[in-house]
Amino acid sequence: MLIILLILNDTCYDAPINALGLQMPWENPADVTERRVKMIRFIVRFVLRSYVPAMAIIAIFCAQHSNSYAGDIAVDDLYAGRLLPDEVVDSFSHGDQFFATRTVKSGRKTPLPYASQPLENFVMQYKGRQYDLYDILSLNRIAGLLVLKKGEIAFETMQLGQDHSTRWMSMSVTKTISGLLVGAAIQDGYISSVDDPVTKYVPALVGTAYDGVTIRHVLTMRSGIAWTEVQADPKSSRGRLLAVQKEQRPGAWIDFVRTLERQAPPGEVWNYSTGESQVLTAVLTGALDMPVSEYLSKRIWKPIGAERSAHWWLDARGGTEIGGSGFSAVLRDYGRLGLFLLNEGRVADDQVLPDGWMTAATMPQQMGESFIPYGYQLWLIDKMMKQASGQCGQQAYGALGAYGQVIYINPSAETVIVILSALPKAMIEPPIDHLSVLASICEALL
Repeated sequence: MLIILLILNDTCYDAPINALGLQMPWENPADVTERRVKMIRFIVRFVLRSYVPAMAIIAIFCAQHSNSYAGDIAVDDLYAGRLLPDEVVDSFSHGDQFFATRTVKSGRKTPLPYASQPLENFVMQYKGRQYDLYDILSLNRIAGLLVLKKGEIAFETMQLGQDHSTRWMSMSVTKTISGLLVGAAIQDGYISSVDDPVTKYVPALVGTAYDGVTIRHVLTMRSGIAWTEVQADPKSSRGRLLAVQKEQRPGAWIDFVRTLERQAPPGEVWNYSTGESQVLTAVLTGALDMPVSEYLSKRIWKPIGAERSAHWWLDARGGTEIGGSGFSAVLRDYGRLGLFLLNEGRVADDQVLPDGWMTAATMPQQMGESFIPYGYQLWLIDKMMKQASGQCGQQAYGALGAYGQVIYINPSAETVIVILSALPKAMIEPPIDHLSVLASICEALL
C-alpha cells in the first residue's frame, strides 16, 4: 500500500528521488508519467540492491546456525552405529534425504479426538525399580509417543526437538506396510494368491534360488534363501544390499538378489531378511498398474485419513520402493495405520484387506517343534514378551523397526501405541524394555 501511494503521489515522489540524487538531468519535472516510471525503477533497484542480498545473508546465517539436517551424515554411519546422539535424531527426522524417494500423497484428514480419560500419573515396575513417563522418554531416547485408546488420543508427545510435522523414518516398520499392500493387491485382484510363485510377477528371478518360492514364503521369511541380517557389517547380506542401494542404479538390487544361494527348501527354515521384503515390493511392482507408493496412497494412506504425505525410499530415481526400510511419516499417521490394522484392514465400508487376512497375518510360524513369533511381515509381540499375562499380554502384535521404532496393536484392549526412538545402534536394547513399556501403558488404560 505504501508503494502504491508513493507512485501515485507526486509530492511523496519528489522528496525521496531528489534527496537521493536519482533525478536524471534530462528528466522533465512536469512529466508525471516519467516520474512514476522513475519511482518504479527506484523501488526495483532498492529491492535488488538491498532487500534481496539481505535476505540471502539471513538465509545463509540460518542454515549455518540451525539444527536441521545438513546433508553431511553418511547412511553407512547410521547403519554402523557411528553417530552422535544429535546426528541420530537428524538422520531419522530427515531420512528421506538419504536416497531418492517417492511421495505417498495424503487426502482429507480424519481427526483423532482426545480421550476423556487420558493417561496420567503413569508408573511401571521394571527390574525392581519404578519408572514414570519422564524416565521412559528420557532414558529410551523417545522422539515421539502416541497412545490411542478406542481410537482416541490418551497421550501424545514429541521430543528431541521434533514436532507434529516431523516425518520420522521407521526402518523395518516399512516391512509391515509392504505386507499390507500384498493383501490389498489380492483383494483388488492384482495378485491371485499368496501361494503364487514370486517369479510370476518378477520374471527377472526365474532361474535363481527364488524358483519355487511363493509369496507366502517371502511374507513369512521362509524362502530358504541364505541371508545374514547384520546392519553394522558391510560384508553381511544386509550390508551388501545397502551398498547396492547406494548405487541408486535401476536394477542393481535385482542383480544382487540373483546371486543369493539356497540355504534350505522353501518353507523349512525361518530367516529374518530385508531382502525378502524387497522382493515383496518387486512383486507388487510387477502386479500393479501404478507405482507402489501411489497404490499405498490410493488404498490405505488416503482412506485412513492421513494428515500428511509420507516419503518412501527408492532403489533409484523413479525406480522401485525399498520394501524393508526407508518409509517416513508423522507420528499420528503411524497411529492411524495402527488403527487400520486394529480394524482388520477395514475403513468405513471399504474392506481393503481380504477377509481373514489379519488372522493369517498374525499366526506364528511353526518350525519343527518351535514357533517363530512372526506372521506376514508382522511381529507377534505377545509371544515375545518375557512375562505375557493379562489382557495386554495376549493377542498383541505389531511392526518393529531398528533403533526403537514400534507400532503396537492390541485388539482385545482396543489399544494402539506408537514409539519413535533414536537409539544409538540398530539392535541395542533400550534401558527400559519397550515391550514392557507397551504392556504397562496398555494395562494402565484398562
